Amino acid sequence: MRWMFRGLLGLGCVLLGLGQATAGSLLVTNSSFEAPAQLNPGDFTTVSPTGWTLTGAGGVFKPVVGTSVSSVPDGTQVGYAGALSTGSLFQDLGVAAVTGQTYQLSVDVGSRKEGYPAHYLVELTEGGVTIGSASGTISPGTGNFSVVSFSALGIAGGGDIGVRLSETGAGQSLFDVVAVSTTVASVPEPATLTMLGIGVVGMAGYGWRRRQGAAA
Repeated sequence: MRWMFRGLLGLGCVLLGLGQATAGSLLVTNSSFEAPAQLNPGDFTTVSPTGWTLTGAGGVFKPVVGTSVSSVPDGTQVGYAGALSTGSLFQDLGVAAVTGQTYQLSVDVGSRKEGYPAHYLVELTEGGVTIGSASGTISPGTGNFSVVSFSALGIAGGGDIGVRLSETGAGQSLFDVVAVSTTVASVPEPATLTMLGIGVVGMAGYGWRRRQGAAA
């Protein structure tokens, strides 16, 4: 019987493995803040970046590499929130959250070399309500970016998934490469469960014939 148990266990693992979790990406419009495009290094806007809603001070900025930042993570522009003041950038992704589903947010966060401190707050929202966040302070003068990432679970009836990027103090936070993904736990299809059932019956039948042959 031991061989039969091991065989069934192995068959079950193979078939049920077809229903393991899968990951997908959610579309973030203007995720690297390349729009509206700025002509010259040092240019910036004070209005909402394409696809984003601005509250307070913020916009897009085309930094002078070497003077304002050490490098730009992607493209030539970044988003910014705050101008020695508070500000935030928000985007509703237009995708309804699923209860218990895991959502991951990743964004590059930086500060300027000219002496602006960054007091950043990065949030995942559902229907405008925060379901996960990360915050911190970057000392002025670094001009470097680092990746901030975290996960959060969808809640019941909360609405669409959104992203909010904020400067919470009297400084300026820079943002780039905003990405949101989700992990979906797949349920095995009926055909997969049918195959498992056929395998169980077949191995049981083989075991019965083997015992009959041994008795004879």
